[in-house]
Amino acid sequence: MKTSNIASFIIECPHCGAQYLPGEIFLPKEFLGEPKNVDKDENGKILSYVGTNMNTVENYICDYCGTNFKVRATINMNARTDVKHDFSKPYKVLIKDEADLVLEET
Repeated sequence: MKTSNIASFIIECPHCGAQYLPGEIFLPKEFLGEPKNVDKDENGKILSYVGTNMNTVENYICDYCGTNFKVRATINMNARTDVKHDFSKPYKVLIKDEADLVLEET
């Protein structure tokens, strides 16, 4: 569990300034959507899907002042090649002795 004194995304009530984290307002399945039966062509391009799309707008009633407000999430996603973790090439693990074969369980 990660704890921090500073949150990267803070949502404030526009009336009283009470602060919320996105997880307090947005429901994960609603926010990310639930695509099912994703149909793609031979190049991996999405042709169709069944299910729900992302829902980036949520209404919330402030826990402190009772004001009804709307939160709209603006999302930017990008993908880059991870050159540090390239799993396209075979990978070998050298075993020095039998002790290397045992994984500790916690």
